[in-house]
Amino acid sequence: MLKRCLPIFFFITLFLNFTTYSQDLMIRGTVGYATFNLSGMEKLQNQIISASDLPLKITDSFPNQPYYKIQLTRKITSSEGVGIFGGFFSTGGRVTASDYSGRVTSDQLLSCYQVGIHYEKMVNENSRITPFIQTQLSILSTRLKLKDEIIFANGSRAEEITLLTAQNVAIEPVIGVEINMLPFPLRFGVGFLFNITDFPLHLKGNKDAKLRINGSYFSANLSGIRLSISSGLGF
Repeated sequence: MLKRCLPIFFFITLFLNFTTYSQDLMIRGTVGYATFNLSGMEKLQNQIISASDLPLKITDSFPNQPYYKIQLTRKITSSEGVGIFGGFFSTGGRVTASDYSGRVTSDQLLSCYQVGIHYEKMVNENSRITPFIQTQLSILSTRLKLKDEIIFANGSRAEEITLLTAQNVAIEPVIGVEINMLPFPLRFGVGFLFNITDFPLHLKGNKDAKLRINGSYFSANLSGIRLSISSGLGF
């Protein structure tokens, strides 16, 4: 874990040193809506059903979900800025069956932490409504929690939990507008996240134990559309 964090700490320290003497800083919070390309997760659910003799059914299949980010940006010219950011999003699926004897559930809980750098350019930055473009380059640290649980009619239960992880690189171009008619700037953006790498999920702590489905390695591709609204504070 320490080795993975060292590059992140390095970039953050470098950025903070770079901005020590500048007043052109903006911290911005973002809430958005994300779509995902998770066809592999649907295959995983179908594999769980086909491997069981129980009448399992899919009740949740990785719906699109909100995501959250925080960005720190420094102006390098009157219309350009660079910065660092972190984000989080999650989704999940469930396969279940029940009858008079009890209930069986299999949950697939997918979460991702995102850390990266970004570059942005404002177009006609002195206007009240300012178009902007932004490019984000990030590391995606993904975790898939597989939780199988049996609940018997008498109330007793048994469960098994398996954790899988993967790290990948992504790029996200964003276009949008910034509204400067309020006491604080308000942004609306549309982007698309592309997975540059697509490394398979593996057991936590064992990179050689990779998840396979029908003989093929399995990954969680988080590519998709990102709609966002954000606001910030300059200092």
